[in-house]
Amino acid sequence: MLVNLLVTFQQMQKFEKGTNQVSSAKLKLLADFLEVPVQDLYKPIKTYYREIGDEGISDVVLDN
Repeated sequence: MLVNLLVTFQQMQKFEKGTNQVSSAKLKLLADFLEVPVQDLYKPIKTYYREIGDEGISDVVLDN
């Protein structure tokens, strides 16, 4: 996949960590490679966290 996107391994690591942002041109290349519409790359991600309450620890899902 790195070759198809024309990025280095170090750049991909920075994208994953959020150190670098992905350009719209790279998002288009990624969408084409994955054969999905670009909009699919923008779908919300569910956020999870643990909450400690009177009844113990429970997982909470936030719909973003």
